[in-house]
Amino acid sequence: MKINISNHFPVIILSFIYVIFSFFTYKFYGVTTDEPLEYQSAEKLLKFYQNGLFVSNIDNSFGNLSEDVLRHEPLVSMYYRGHLLLHAYLLSSKDFFELHFLNILLALPLFITVYYVFLKIFGKWYYAMLGTLFLLLDPRLTGHIPANPKDFPFASAVLIYVLLSYYFGIKKYSVLKNILLGLILGLVIGIRPIGVSILLSVFITHLLKAIIDRRIEVIKNSVFNLSTQVIVSFIFLVFTWPFFAINPVLHFFSYLFYGANFSDWSGTVFFRGEYLSFDKIPWEYLFVWLFNTTPVLHLFLVLVFFVFINKLIKNNLVQNILIIIGVNLLVYLIFSPLIYNSIRHYLFLTSLITLLCSYVLVFSVKYLSEKKFDGIFNYLKYLYTTILLITIFSLVKDNIKLFPYQNIYFNEISGGVSSMGKYYDTDYWHQSRLEASLWIVNNLNTYGEKIYVCNMSEIVKYYQPRLEIVKDKDDATVSICDPRRELERNIDGQIIHSISRENINLTNIRRLKEIDFLN
Repeated sequence: MKINISNHFPVIILSFIYVIFSFFTYKFYGVTTDEPLEYQSAEKLLKFYQNGLFVSNIDNSFGNLSEDVLRHEPLVSMYYRGHLLLHAYLLSSKDFFELHFLNILLALPLFITVYYVFLKIFGKWYYAMLGTLFLLLDPRLTGHIPANPKDFPFASAVLIYVLLSYYFGIKKYSVLKNILLGLILGLVIGIRPIGVSILLSVFITHLLKAIIDRRIEVIKNSVFNLSTQVIVSFIFLVFTWPFFAINPVLHFFSYLFYGANFSDWSGTVFFRGEYLSFDKIPWEYLFVWLFNTTPVLHLFLVLVFFVFINKLIKNNLVQNILIIIGVNLLVYLIFSPLIYNSIRHYLFLTSLITLLCSYVLVFSVKYLSEKKFDGIFNYLKYLYTTILLITIFSLVKDNIKLFPYQNIYFNEISGGVSSMGKYYDTDYWHQSRLEASLWIVNNLNTYGEKIYVCNMSEIVKYYQPRLEIVKDKDDATVSICDPRRELERNIDGQIIHSISRENINLTNIRRLKEIDFLN
């Protein structure tokens, strides 16, 4: 088999640049509120396996734990941590910056997969590179890579599964290909219950193809391939998830129906300028977030999709993406699963939209570059190119302005962060605490300063061990707090600095009282 080495150079160069950029930026990303618990749980899970234990060794000692603690105990929890076992094996759960660097590196397989699948589809390395770079432009996607240990790994696994399902299906599935897809499917199903919808969507895609082609063998092959992948995925989950291994059938259905509501989470959601209780979240919540956070470039390419729909809809990858998006929107409308913290639980959906738009972009550019136009159509071609360049430039600018908080992005139609940040969640994970603690060390004489942190005080201590953290705000001279908790805790000292993006304060540093050197 002849291998065209020149096709590999672009992705090698891209990977090299990606790693170098990551090396110089990974310490800019703050720790999210979910990270400590996730990494600690993975560490405990790894020790369980390293000690040569298995499900039969789990005793009843967990019966004395509260439900809130129990649901995060990795040996009996329905929350899957198998995808973090590598993190636990390589690093300590307290090495947050190093863990972020590992998270960034683990995103690389997704972009490499996109490159090779697009290379297979479009035939030229520059088209494959265009599609890959497009994915890297999405702020809501890339903003979650460093410090989101659940939603980005899930989104990444979904995209890789969809892409490889298409790529392997071009020729013929084999046992090894089904095993690989089964392992990825295991991650998809384990990390989020909604992952089961991916399997359903792939089957519907094959079913439609069989009906259109009038070939019953397509259904037979599809059933065989998907059954093999499901079996492999279940075996994988048995060996990486004690909760599932204890009773695969019963616990799987418990996980699907109970886990979808995140173990009865009962907090509040900031939506349209109001704090809504978990049971008052309106049905349009997901759709509002999707529209407001999808870049204008992507929205424009959605319109372009309908221009080329007769050609695009014939591709199996496009069909599969559309079906997955449609199935999950339908599931959301019918079952109303609990979602909060902006759109992060449906990050995989925004990622699929980005992948679809990436395909539309490359297809349209290839089509317009290879076809000759005259008269008004030639002017339309230049107009299209101009719109693309303007919207791409705008998105690059937004990524730079928001860094390292790209995940708070809102598009220009909604008014951007400066407008929407007043009415919707922004830094709900408090990553800006890192920048706040750094500012205090660089700008205040920390001797005698006592710092009150509204939450994540142990993480601020991790950032800056020299800071003296106090638990009571009345004992503090300075506070680090987000605007929401300042209102809840009646913190109203003078703001001496704010961590902000586009005039929206993410974290405030307030002077509560002057230092009393006598005490």
